Amino acid sequence: MGLVTPDLCTFERLPELQNRVQTIRDQASVTTAYRPDIDGLRAVAVLSVVLYHAGLTIFSGGYVGVDVFFVISGFLITRLMVEEIEGNGRLDFGRFYLRRARRLLPAFFFTLVSSSIMAVCLFSPQLLEAYGASLIHAVLSASNFYFYSESGYFDTASSLKPLLHTWSLGVEEQFYLLWPIMLYLLGPRQLRAPVFVIVVGLVSLLLAQTMIADQAAAVFFVTPFRIYEFSIGATLVWLVRIQRRSEFSLDLLFLGGLALIACAVIGYSDKTIFPGVNALVPCLGAALCIYAGDAQFAGKILSNKLLVRIGVISYSLYLAHWPVMVFYKYYIGGGEFTSIEVSLLVVASFVTAIGMFYCIEQPFRRAKTSNAYFLLGCALLSLPISYIAASMWAKDGWPWRSWATSGDISNEAFKKGKERRFQVREKICQHKGWAACDDLVKGSVNALILGDSHAPDALNAFERIYPTHNFSMSALPACPPHHDIEKITLPSHPERAKCKDLNIRRFDPEYLRSFDYIVINILFAWYTPDHLGDYLEFLRINKIQKVIVLGDYLVLKRDMYELLNEYGYNAGAMKEWIDSNPQIESALQGHVEGAGYFFLSKRNAFCQGENCELFDSNKVPFTYDQHHLAYEFAVRLAAGKETAIDQYLGFVGDRDR
Repeated sequence: MGLVTPDLCTFERLPELQNRVQTIRDQASVTTAYRPDIDGLRAVAVLSVVLYHAGLTIFSGGYVGVDVFFVISGFLITRLMVEEIEGNGRLDFGRFYLRRARRLLPAFFFTLVSSSIMAVCLFSPQLLEAYGASLIHAVLSASNFYFYSESGYFDTASSLKPLLHTWSLGVEEQFYLLWPIMLYLLGPRQLRAPVFVIVVGLVSLLLAQTMIADQAAAVFFVTPFRIYEFSIGATLVWLVRIQRRSEFSLDLLFLGGLALIACAVIGYSDKTIFPGVNALVPCLGAALCIYAGDAQFAGKILSNKLLVRIGVISYSLYLAHWPVMVFYKYYIGGGEFTSIEVSLLVVASFVTAIGMFYCIEQPFRRAKTSNAYFLLGCALLSLPISYIAASMWAKDGWPWRSWATSGDISNEAFKKGKERRFQVREKICQHKGWAACDDLVKGSVNALILGDSHAPDALNAFERIYPTHNFSMSALPACPPHHDIEKITLPSHPERAKCKDLNIRRFDPEYLRSFDYIVINILFAWYTPDHLGDYLEFLRINKIQKVIVLGDYLVLKRDMYELLNEYGYNAGAMKEWIDSNPQIESALQGHVEGAGYFFLSKRNAFCQGENCELFDSNKVPFTYDQHHLAYEFAVRLAAGKETAIDQYLGFVGDRDR
């Protein structure tokens, strides 16, 4: 047999042949690495999230589907990088990030553009302004930080945030940014890489569990507190290489994993402290399913064609479902979905997702356009989206849209109305100095205004009739007086630890006796008149002599701005959106007068029989949100009651003026 001598053309084509070989290897790697059971697990995760957002109570813990996604991402991304580093001795960062961009950005940008069109068509200026802020953060992959900064008592309801679900994408993208660099520097061939992954995960979990009581929102949204979920998936990359036991044991592990996920999806709720340690249940369940996914019998549960196909479109389904539900809920004015609406919304989400997958996701992932053109296109698209987002945010939500605003009252007027509630407090603190704002003043009548976010309304009312008194505040949003606030609040309660500390002082008799009188003003919803009755009994037993309690008033089911934007000053048309429960005032009055204290009714101040004021003679609304009194209404609370209040407090002569 003769020797074959390569000619010059062969040597010239060597780089091309090497590239083809590498391409074939990449394709072969992808083919052999494909795990249909993981697509099935994706389906379980996304269905849990979709059905939870649809309001099906049986899926009360469906939000854990996001955590299952984090575990899957941790496994797949780490495996991809480890195999490349072990095979080539290096990691092609450019190729890695390009694959991520082709996988994620087209459908993501489509979601942003289509959601923006719907927001411009439907949203009021107030909501469009907030939407613009969320849009620009989404473009910057910083949604999680934005929604963390916005999480609080006065924040817009989550059901009116079409891009709220992009917080998890922000977490993933930040993970993609840092994780490859860390693995490359560690070198996965050595033991230090898996050890480091485990240590990072444990530190993340420890931080999350330590801080969840004080900073629940940060632990939920901020990436470092979620890293342990990715680490659980990443650790599997090395665990699956260890010799595994019998198929029977794999089947048991797999079924155990599914059971853990199911327990979280069905057993968890909004009352569950999450994430922290409780996130380990769905995360370890996902890890067991991945580890034993090729089990002979049980593994076929996730590998069936239906679940696999849902898993294939899971990214598009996740992107599509939430805006579909938000815009529909806004269109119908809020409220719970009916069974028919749930079915139609789920179907609409699937139809949208299928269209996105086949028309956007797949074509761009397989596109023959050069990488340079693809990246240039993404950059050029992000610029106008960012400009539009900034314009919405900076220009008051585009009030020029005649179809989206009634023109009766502007977004700017509402902002100023909300700010006026705090002008008295600011005046007091500026006069006394902010550090001494709540200090007692010798020789003056000292009053304590005690309550939640409604406390400023009481301050405005009593400063109007007693302008020379010294007013101190014991107030925090969503923080009424209770001896064990953790028992009556959700884990997601903002600043629950601060509320707990504040209530320690509220139950200090010596502190309370230092004031001449106390005024209490609270919103009654999850906090009930019976709860306050217990506190009033504590005050009575400890001989706190002078206490005035303000009554209950109307609560709107939608923001006043949205109602004015839709109905103008038509009070009759707004009645269906008023949650009026006069029984609260009657129950509250019984507790107050039973303890020997003074009850000041809000309904007597603003209502004639069943007809209660929504606007005053100058068309000022009673609230600039859903229930906090406008300054113009608050200062009228004690009007006409001055003599009765003077007599109760024991003021004579000019002492109160």
